[in-house]
Amino acid sequence: MHIMQNAFNELIQNPKIKNRTLCLLCCPMDGFAGSIPMFWITLNDTSIPIYYEPSTEITQADSNIVVPKGWRNVISDYFDKNYVKITSVKNGFKFSSLDPKKVFFNVINDSCSLGKNIINKKELAYGQEVVTEFTLLIDEQYLKEDLLFIRWNYKTKMSEFILNS
Repeated sequence: MHIMQNAFNELIQNPKIKNRTLCLLCCPMDGFAGSIPMFWITLNDTSIPIYYEPSTEITQADSNIVVPKGWRNVISDYFDKNYVKITSVKNGFKFSSLDPKKVFFNVINDSCSLGKNIINKKELAYGQEVVTEFTLLIDEQYLKEDLLFIRWNYKTKMSEFILNS
């Protein structure tokens, strides 16, 4: 959590996000995606929309476990490399798992999604068929908001901006 706190503080201080609509993609399930209220509190502006796409949340398939440690429980360390490739497509992004035993996607198409999710590929992992590649086509209403897309970079342990075509 110390790593996430430092990355959050650095992101909040980045002038690129000031007065911009933010969209979080491929963030750790227990990381930024659950911290949207903290963005509003820290930025002191609840009028700025902040979105995240739940289909892109990363669950570390082989290591997202809570482990007793001393007097407290901790979640295992985050991966130290990126297992998701994000490719910009017209009006959206394609998400590909680079290792289905590490990361796969829980693709949804409902009111929580920012658009239409199209499943491109499924593979076997842990004895079950899982989604390993999908395309998110973002609804026009969100594209009009000039979203600034942010992802978590596991290798650098920092957030980074991604561009949409």
